[in-house]
Amino acid sequence: MKVLYVNEDRHENILLACANPENQNVYIIPRKINGLPDVQNRQHVVKSFSKLYPNHRYNLFYRLKLMLEIKKIADEENPDIIHFVSADEYVRLFGVGLSLLKKYHVILEMHWCVQSRMRNLSRKILYKKIDEFIFHVANIPKEINKRSEYVILPAEHEEVYSKSISRKDLNISSEKIVISMVGSMEKYKGVDILLKALQSVKSDFYLILGGDFKSYREEEIMEMVRTYRENVLLLKGYVKDEIFLKSICASDYVMIPYRKSFEATSGPMTEAIRCGVPIIASNHGNVGYLTKKYHLGYTFKAEDAQDLSTVLEKAITKKFKCDEKYNEYKEQISRKAFRDNLKKIYKKVIEG
Repeated sequence: MKVLYVNEDRHENILLACANPENQNVYIIPRKINGLPDVQNRQHVVKSFSKLYPNHRYNLFYRLKLMLEIKKIADEENPDIIHFVSADEYVRLFGVGLSLLKKYHVILEMHWCVQSRMRNLSRKILYKKIDEFIFHVANIPKEINKRSEYVILPAEHEEVYSKSISRKDLNISSEKIVISMVGSMEKYKGVDILLKALQSVKSDFYLILGGDFKSYREEEIMEMVRTYRENVLLLKGYVKDEIFLKSICASDYVMIPYRKSFEATSGPMTEAIRCGVPIIASNHGNVGYLTKKYHLGYTFKAEDAQDLSTVLEKAITKKFKCDEKYNEYKEQISRKAFRDNLKKIYKKVIEG
């Protein structure tokens, strides 16, 4: 089977997970990727992607130009399936240009499923242009359910560090319960909700906090942690992968206090479960659904700092125990599990 993957965004982990050596894989990407496990892969680096990001991702002219380039490569490669790895933008654009690929089997992989009248209409239109949707969120609209599959997003990394080594490398000598929130800090991730909640926590804790605080000034962050600053490891700016993973592995809990506007799956949450670390997450959306269904940790009322403070007290004094449901989810986020799911979907699409 020959699969043509189109990845215009940052989801290289999915390409690595997709890369089944049994297939002949072809990639249309904005930059060359190292580490793909299949030696027969062909990578087409398309310059049009640079026109789309970061400022023109919904520009019809650039989008159509990109689709013409994709069609040209598809006609050269003649794949059995064209798999768009990050296809959420096509919902906003009603699938512009996808009709150019009507002679191929097309799969769109969706990381969000925001419900609105216009987006639901767009998904219905897309439904007629493609063979299958893959969703990484569970709330699939009923209108497109027959040709849609819910597949859990795979973890990005494979390395796991011991708690003791991670704490040593991060210079954490505290025996207190360690919680962490590390990564890019957009407003929707709710770091301010966490920091305000910690102001009311009476039990001892140690916080690893790091990343690019895009939506906050440094003085705002420092003011919010002022009453417990001596118990905070602050990592400023971009955090490298190794430090990101060691921050997770050093933790007793990873924090996912996302706001209600977030409807997708969390990368830090997935990495925490892969490393065997429970989470404390808001009870809203896909994050809340997965946390409760698979017993991934504690949940609190979304956007409620007071409720989060209460849950933190409980988590610190009553250590969460991972069970069979937790381990079931952990198995599902492996690259092998993801490839197995794709294999079934590809077979379904080819056989009609």
